Amino acid sequence: MRTGLLAVIFLFLERWRHYQALTQTSFRPQHHRLTQRAPPPALFATERTHTTRAVFLATCVASVTFPGHAFDGGVGGLGKTRPETGVLFFPGSSPFQNADGLVTAELVTAGASNQPYRVSFRTPWPLLPTTTGLESRDLQTSESAFVQVLENTPLPTSTANFATLVQNSVLASQGKFGAYGSPTDVKVKRLDSAVGTGLTYSVRFVALTPGQRESERQLLIRCVPIADSLVLLLAGTTRQRFATQQGTLRDIIDSLEVVPTPVRPLR
Repeated sequence: MRTGLLAVIFLFLERWRHYQALTQTSFRPQHHRLTQRAPPPALFATERTHTTRAVFLATCVASVTFPGHAFDGGVGGLGKTRPETGVLFFPGSSPFQNADGLVTAELVTAGASNQPYRVSFRTPWPLLPTTTGLESRDLQTSESAFVQVLENTPLPTSTANFATLVQNSVLASQGKFGAYGSPTDVKVKRLDSAVGTGLTYSVRFVALTPGQRESERQLLIRCVPIADSLVLLLAGTTRQRFATQQGTLRDIIDSLEVVPTPVRPLR
């Protein structure tokens, strides 16, 4: 921030010296003889001064840029700023992403079991620095992946059962996509699971943005049980980009691993 401020001040001084040189050259007093035309009235000089000053200020503003910051909301910046994801980090632990994109986090279930477990998945996008969830996002597009944990929830026995779980969590008002209104046209389809245990689904829906505009989304979701809870890894994007990103999204959810860990003794 201090570096950016110094850069602005330096640029301002440079532009101001340029402006002073311009005005001194353009409005240097001239000695006129009686036979010559008188200099223009002060009104016109004032207007020109104001015009030059406006150009100078506009140039300064146009020359200064500041880095943008991603909206810490739902997938693609669409949803709630602090959604309820059910993610509880093990006391004293923090999520980590290595150079190969592998995200690892030590969590604990909120149910009666209070079971510690390790969640890991591989993603090409950076892990967001947030303490309210576990999410990675492509800051240039609308793709992202995040973890949702449902406590006291067994593995769904049918597609209809899973659709209800999603609508009561991810698509609800406290979830990623229901903050600005209930999503509509929800379509849930079960997919073949390529690896390990758990179930895989595809979910399509129309969500509302903060500006109340409709946004068609599509997610791939893999759910894995742990103790008395259910861990969901969701990877998705807009409906328009899904066809070209489907392979990447599928690789992400297929990389999900949920492993129980022993309770650590207090130190």
